[in-house]
Amino acid sequence: MRRRNELKEIDRITASAKQLATWGKIYDNENFSRRAESMFKRIEKMQKTVTEIVPVDKRKLTIETNESRAKYAVTFENSKVSVLKK
Repeated sequence: MRRRNELKEIDRITASAKQLATWGKIYDNENFSRRAESMFKRIEKMQKTVTEIVPVDKRKLTIETNESRAKYAVTFENSKVSVLKK
């Protein structure tokens, strides 16, 4: 979700920068050209810091004991639990 929003913002700024650059050329306006150039620099910085998607690894938990005083060792909610038999 976060990455998608970051990419959306980059696309939005890119479209605006291209439009300003076009206006700067057509109307021979330095202010538009300068704004477009600074926006392109900002886009480059944003692209370097875009959130990376990291694959989720499966976690393993092993409890090896024959003696336990607790009623529950671990409680899982909304999780798939599999028991490995030795």
